[in-house]
Amino acid sequence: MFTGNTIWQRLYRLLAPHANQEIKQKIDQYCMTPVNCLGTDAFDLDPQALEVCLHVAWWLYRNYFRVQVHGWQHVPQGPMIVAGNHSGHLPFDGMMIGTGFLLDSPQPVLLHSMVDRRVSRIPFVSTLFARVGQITGSRQVCQQLLQAGKSVLVFPEGMAGICKPFSQRYQLQRFGHGFVKIAMHTGCPIVPLALIGAEEQAIAVADIKPLAKLFHLPHWPLILPQLFVPIPLPVRYTLHIGKPIRFGRKQAAPSDKTVTHALQRVKQSIRTLIADGLHKRQTIF
Repeated sequence: MFTGNTIWQRLYRLLAPHANQEIKQKIDQYCMTPVNCLGTDAFDLDPQALEVCLHVAWWLYRNYFRVQVHGWQHVPQGPMIVAGNHSGHLPFDGMMIGTGFLLDSPQPVLLHSMVDRRVSRIPFVSTLFARVGQITGSRQVCQQLLQAGKSVLVFPEGMAGICKPFSQRYQLQRFGHGFVKIAMHTGCPIVPLALIGAEEQAIAVADIKPLAKLFHLPHWPLILPQLFVPIPLPVRYTLHIGKPIRFGRKQAAPSDKTVTHALQRVKQSIRTLIADGLHKRQTIF
């Protein structure tokens, strides 16, 4: 998708010249999967496109959102499902979580984010997301990633989390249960995560339904003070990573009761991390 010394690469080198070599080393080390004639791997990830986009993401991580992370010691070895709260109307939370796990963690992990199916209908965006490791939320593909030794980022609230009104900030919405079944089936741990800060990056005051319908999205927020320009406020992001939750031996067909209990366990862990993060936060910016 992005090859050679393109204007994209020159621009990102200008934005983050200090990170070029570091990013390249991480990509070479953690994206060593075989690629086809199009330069993508079996899951459509393009290491070159990922490297280019990480130049911008790393700059935002360090200089715009000034991300702080607590709990790196809880990140386990091997494939895992990272489950966090979704918020902020603008999808920078997933970008910053993925950037942190790959470029800032003592044990770098490339996370493949599960995204809403509706994203696949948006021209260019769907292709770009796929090239940098974002996968349409399919249980089958998620399971294949884990079985291939890769790790996955999920937002169990789905679009309901990112679309909720400001009055419901940091209140978890209804969780989907598919990721819990996959964790039990594959034997992979779930790592709970809370992101503090994104709720204040874009305050929605209205929903522009014609635009939402045009792009096949559940809503198109009119946000303050940015209005029609979808740029987040420079809030400070803080990630709180909890201890991994394991479910013992693999379970091919766990009962509904078992899944519900496990889901509540994950949700309560994330809720506790959110409460602790809000209590410790000293300033939004």
